[in-house]
Amino acid sequence: MAIPTQATANMSDPEEHVLWALMGSITTPDGDALITTEECLRKASSILTRAGYRHHPELQEIKQIIPGGMESVHWMGVGAVEWVDIDTPDPEVAPAPVSDAIDLDAMSGSDLIRLAERLQERGVIRPPEDAGPTEDVAQVRTIEVDY
Repeated sequence: MAIPTQATANMSDPEEHVLWALMGSITTPDGDALITTEECLRKASSILTRAGYRHHPELQEIKQIIPGGMESVHWMGVGAVEWVDIDTPDPEVAPAPVSDAIDLDAMSGSDLIRLAERLQERGVIRPPEDAGPTEDVAQVRTIEVDY
């Protein structure tokens, strides 16, 4: 998932209506970012929306900015989201160069794995979900006890 922003949020989807505002914004009393999963933030967004919260852009006084742009942080934006006055200009972000210079077919398997790991670290792609065992792995044993 791309970093959820107000501009890209589907405001009619309860899971996204508030997601953009929660992303990277929840902190402890000491100001440390509270780290949680995307699933938890989506659930919180859905609960708030179902509880009646609705965003009113005409009442909005502050907005989020991501210094360095969305490409500079993980999707959660931990530590990178700043709330600023609504009239603050958005930071200028240089567009990423569009290039097909990377030839994936020419890369070795280990190079592709390293590339995937780097993309996961940046939050561009999610790690594969662990499907768990595909067969029964239960072990049954008998224990003899002397009384």
